[in-house]
Amino acid sequence: MAQDQISLMLVLVALSLMPIFFILTTSFIKISMVLIIARESLGVQSVPPNIVLYGLSLILSFYIMGPIYNKTYDNMTKTVLSNKTLTVPELVNNIQLSSEPVKTFLLKHSETSKREYFYQTLKKYWTPEMMLGVTKTDFLVLMPAFVVSEITQGFKIAFLIYLPAMIIDIIVANILMAMGMMMMSPTTISLPLKLLLFVAIDGWERLVKVLMSTY
Repeated sequence: MAQDQISLMLVLVALSLMPIFFILTTSFIKISMVLIIARESLGVQSVPPNIVLYGLSLILSFYIMGPIYNKTYDNMTKTVLSNKTLTVPELVNNIQLSSEPVKTFLLKHSETSKREYFYQTLKKYWTPEMMLGVTKTDFLVLMPAFVVSEITQGFKIAFLIYLPAMIIDIIVANILMAMGMMMMSPTTISLPLKLLLFVAIDGWERLVKVLMSTY
């Protein structure tokens, strides 16, 4: 009875942490970052609204992560869910073994230097006894390395998005100054131009294709 209560408690804790785990181990971070920055570069602060961009990021993340989590679920079905008599250590070990597809994804899309940094940081603050069994491919190392790598890649893509928008703003501002129209805000002219250019090149579809291709 006590074992069943502990297992139930672990399941409830795991379910409560699932949203955080999903955000930190999927493509959601980079996709949502780039989409929001693309909107900001156009100069429209709330169109599309955040809920639309987050929803699109969530759907695209399901496209990318679907095969990985499907394989993880199949592994758990064979090991964890099919055996109801597992002890807590056996349950934790089987969950770690079942999550190998997720680890492979994090390993592929995290930079070696960042994995090394977080591993050395862990060694610096943890005692040797706590570090027993901890490797560079554990979630404690892979997850922060993956998150920092995704944020870095997101900002690199954002720079390429912001550059043409900034050039349009500068050109419009210089033209207005040359015409002596210094009292007119450059945004009044540059915003429609940026929207027209973005629509003309089918910017949202191109942006989604580029983001999907990075995985």
